[in-house]
Amino acid sequence: IVRIISNLVRKLGAPVGFWLGTRFLIYFDDPNDAEIIINSPNSMDKGGVYKYVQEMIGGPGLFTSGGDYWKMHRRLLNPTVQNTKILNSFYPTMNKCLRILVENLQDKDPNKTINIYDLIEVCTFDMFAKNTFGVDLNIQTNDENMYVFQMVNTALSLVRRKVFEPWCQQEISFKLTKYYKMWEDSTNGMRAFIQKVLRQRIEELNKTGESEKSDEYEKRLRIFIDEIIQLSKEQKCFSEDEMISESLTMLLAGYETSAVTIANVVMMLAMNPEYQERVFEEIQEICPDKYAPVTGEDLNQLIYTECFIKETMRLIPTVPFTGRQAKADFYVGKTYVPAGCELVVSLFEIQRNKKIWGEDAEVFNPDHFLPERIENQHAYAFVPFSAGARNCVGKKYAQNVVRLFVVWLVRNFKFTTDLKYEDLTFRWMIVMKLGNGYPVKVQTR
Repeated sequence: IVRIISNLVRKLGAPVGFWLGTRFLIYFDDPNDAEIIINSPNSMDKGGVYKYVQEMIGGPGLFTSGGDYWKMHRRLLNPTVQNTKILNSFYPTMNKCLRILVENLQDKDPNKTINIYDLIEVCTFDMFAKNTFGVDLNIQTNDENMYVFQMVNTALSLVRRKVFEPWCQQEISFKLTKYYKMWEDSTNGMRAFIQKVLRQRIEELNKTGESEKSDEYEKRLRIFIDEIIQLSKEQKCFSEDEMISESLTMLLAGYETSAVTIANVVMMLAMNPEYQERVFEEIQEICPDKYAPVTGEDLNQLIYTECFIKETMRLIPTVPFTGRQAKADFYVGKTYVPAGCELVVSLFEIQRNKKIWGEDAEVFNPDHFLPERIENQHAYAFVPFSAGARNCVGKKYAQNVVRLFVVWLVRNFKFTTDLKYEDLTFRWMIVMKLGNGYPVKVQTR
């Protein structure tokens, strides 16, 4: 559908309006329009597609809510995922999970092709479960808690059905499908799991009497669920249902988008051996020990690696579209937008625009992000984490996760693939994945 919409818009020219099921959308692919839409008070609420995510988590969350509810929760939750001390407390968990991933990859036959995404996905899920809920699922090493991962994956797959299949959008017709029971079981199961974890954690904190000022509190892993419990006590602002919804929001908005981005980076490394070698050489200078824990200071020195990651995100944006709902009539440039319609900003098109990125806009080249090439660029020419007041709240954490994965993977392995860049296809399912899968061969360095 990404390619179909892209080809249609290139033929007709944007802005263009069209119906998708029961929803009328106006599609934009210009950074000036993107800036207006992303920042206008008339289009601050997320598009209708996000209501299905809200149904999945059982109520409004930071990612899906709007209005005063969103403003209050965003203000309160910002520090929980952007505070440097909190972000630094996540590194031991992330390094531990990545060492397990490396050990699992070392067991693979270097002459056989594997789907690297599957291994990356369970690693990110372990990581996010620990850093969000404080739970050691360890699904990389055993199947005991795999049911949690499967519940989440089932729910996400059904959200995608609700987006694209009109008969799944209406409750009365959805109940007649075989998917309804799967939906009820997975969404109720997720919330029950988080509720259990939340209540156990509240009980533990009450017993230990930890406060935000204690030495023990400062030293330990600052998991999201503890931060939201603390906020609930101090601000009297979160009910149990809201804490569950926000905790699920952090998990769901984080683990899959990170996994897809990392897998895309690995595919680009495999397709571009000359660039892969440059990334490896830089990592060797900063983090030469294959198994040494990686720190934030290490990551901040990886200049070329950062360019490589950004170039991957430019050409293969994990979230290819940003959707907003028009709550009043207004103009985007010269385009009249009626209240109630959905506005779709195509990051996929903006980030491949030759007027912005040059004649080689669709060619993979990390040099696109050299300082001299981006210093005069439009601020909305590259916004993989969106922008403005509703940008990705977990942006810093996600950036750390992706860079950390690249360090651990590249310093331990060389990746190759038979898949060619020009043969890539894409599947848009809220996040955008490669339609070709993620076939690579893994050779230990």
